[in-house]
This record gives sequence, C-alpha cells and structure tokens, in this order.
Amino acid sequence: TQSTGFVPFHFLLFEVLFFHFFKQKKEGKGSCSRCQVATSSFCETCQQIVCGECGVRFHNGHPFSDILTRVQEKKTKFGNFINEVQGHLQQTQIKCKKLSLI
Repeated sequence: TQSTGFVPFHFLLFEVLFFHFFKQKKEGKGSCSRCQVATSSFCETCQQIVCGECGVRFHNGHPFSDILTRVQEKKTKFGNFINEVQGHLQQTQIKCKKLSLI
C-alpha cells in the first residue's frame, strides 16, 4: 500500500484521544477532568473521567462506568472501524487498477 501522506482529521483526533484516554489509563486509573485527583470512574453522560467528590457535586444522577471497561470498548470499536476502512481502501484500490487498465 502506498501512503499519500494525507491523514484524515478523525484519525488525528482519535490518536490524541487514544493517547490521553488509554495510554495513561493502563492501570485503570486516570485523573479527574476537574480537580486532577486519581480516579477510575468515567461519567457516561459527560464523557469525562471524574473523582467521587466531583461526581457528586457536578455529575449527580449521571451514569458511571469503570475506565478499563470504557477503554476496552473504545479499542474494540476502533479496531472495527480500522477493518472497515481497510475494506473500503482495498475496494478503491481494485477499482483504480481496473480504471488504469481501460
């Protein structure tokens, strides 16, 4: 496969989010988005890592999940997305080869 040097915005955005959300959260802990306290809770409504105190004060009534659970879900979803993109790329390459033979 030949690279054009072009990287779509959504790939760049995902890389930034992936680094922030996964690479620093391997241990199942992250920093609260508001006060930077170590925590393992993720507010599903606001899509933020939050500590218990900020959860009660600013995310009252919101559903929470564990960071590691969210990371695994994101990894699976991104893997599926990559497979889909690769499939489209292969189809496009085949079409381009057919067009160049005409």
